[in-house]
Amino acid sequence: MPVKQLDVLVHPFYSFSDYDARREVWQKRIDAIAGNRHHYLAIELFQIDRDEAGDLIRYAKKKLGEQRVLVFQRSGLATYKTLARRVEALGYDRSKIKVNFYGETSTHCVLDAVKAFPPELVPKSRYRQVARVLLTNSVPYQTTKTHTIPELRNQVSLDVRNRINRTFKWLRMK
Repeated sequence: MPVKQLDVLVHPFYSFSDYDARREVWQKRIDAIAGNRHHYLAIELFQIDRDEAGDLIRYAKKKLGEQRVLVFQRSGLATYKTLARRVEALGYDRSKIKVNFYGETSTHCVLDAVKAFPPELVPKSRYRQVARVLLTNSVPYQTTKTHTIPELRNQVSLDVRNRINRTFKWLRMK
């Protein structure tokens, strides 16, 4: 089955709080993906493997099937190139594929994924059309207060949006 849409979940359960709310949000997203057989999920694990991430992977594989869940761990610069090769092996249309990015944290690792993956998958002229950051499914970086994802749905800061826009601008100039 060719890939028409791909979700990239970056570092699930990296931080140490609010596991239940995040699991609920991400499981709902997996349930939504399950309705389209051309929609795949890639999960980028952090170096520290957490039981919660393993549970989410098992849930995803049960809902989507083994082939539609691509699990990987960032191990260097070639990580997204390797993921792009896996997507190419499944088949996709460079002019139509869409990629949704979300996870932890929206202002750092998720944006790193946005910078690294589209250049491996599509021509430069398509970066902005291809990549989308799902802020409602992401956790922002914070140092003083822990927020739940439901709280964040209504409190996405202007700083996050500006950083995402700067990232897309950087991709266009690259």
